[in-house]
Amino acid sequence: MLINDIKTIETEKISVSYTPEEFPHFRLLPSPTEAGKKYCLFLYVDKNNYLILETGIQRYKAIQRLKRFMDTSNYRVFEIIY
Repeated sequence: MLINDIKTIETEKISVSYTPEEFPHFRLLPSPTEAGKKYCLFLYVDKNNYLILETGIQRYKAIQRLKRFMDTSNYRVFEIIY
């Protein structure tokens, strides 16, 4: 019988002014819209280089996407809090 482990994604809440020193890492950045809060998902490779993985998605979908990324990587996830 196959057992699928339920993977939980824990985000570390940080302020806008804080810059993590550990690279690479994922970052969730909220962007308020008229319809509610959407998120952008970034992969920071180093201090000056990053990839935009997703834009304008709901937090739930961003976490689902991170679960898939975490199957092959084990980077920390930082969530920006305003």
